[in-house]
Amino acid sequence: MAAAPRYIEYMPLDEIQPADRNPKGHDDDGLDSSVEQFTFTEPGLLDERTGRLVAGHGRYETLARRRASGKEAPEGVVVTGDGTWTVPVVRGWASRDDAHAEAYLIASNHLTVKGGWDLPELAEMLGDLEAVDPALFAATAFDHEQLDTLLADLDPEGADGEQEEDEQPAAPTRGDLLALAGVTVGEPEHQVESGQVWELGEHRLVIAEVFDGWPRWSPLLVDDTLFLPYPTPLAPFADRAVGRRLVMVQPEPYLAGHLLDKWARITGQVPVLGDQP
Repeated sequence: MAAAPRYIEYMPLDEIQPADRNPKGHDDDGLDSSVEQFTFTEPGLLDERTGRLVAGHGRYETLARRRASGKEAPEGVVVTGDGTWTVPVVRGWASRDDAHAEAYLIASNHLTVKGGWDLPELAEMLGDLEAVDPALFAATAFDHEQLDTLLADLDPEGADGEQEEDEQPAAPTRGDLLALAGVTVGEPEHQVESGQVWELGEHRLVIAEVFDGWPRWSPLLVDDTLFLPYPTPLAPFADRAVGRRLVMVQPEPYLAGHLLDKWARITGQVPVLGDQP
């Protein structure tokens, strides 16, 4: 069959036929959540030779479930006057034969899995989403347990926490700090030094040792202040920080710098370096 330009056609949902064989499973709950949050955004691909889908099965199944449960059609779906749901489909591609069609079906699913993830960047993005909008974090189909597993994978050598009794603890590596931070990667934009006090709105971030540095941070503990030692970069956005003034004490400049970066990125406010003694 001669090649044709690719184009989008709106077809009745009931006329879209799946492939005869499809080994790819689907996260029904995750797809439902995705359509709820983002609407219908990705049309599937129809094979002109067979008249059947070779990509997009899960998304069309999600629409069918949504319609059957009485939910409204999401944006991207056009409902005709008689109530028919019509959905966009990519047309114009034709397989050579059944083997060619099935090879494409497998490849289109497997290549996205095979590519894997940049784990530090994924963890950072998920952490940002959770801080800004938990509903968007949930719509990614990642949960907190999976995020914890991702973070543990970033520092597998330190996961068991075992140490010989007489062995001195080693200085923390960048991987250790990355795991501690949970959602950081690379060098922070904000460079800090020991003894500094940074103002983040009502909150304060002190760069000092928690025990030996008490003369630097203890005067800041007034009224209903919440003392938070060793904060992670997302500490100011935690539930316990809502409506409270935090005094955060972080001895590690790397993590403190990332905390300032997160504050600036999420709030749009510039951290202010307080007067130094």
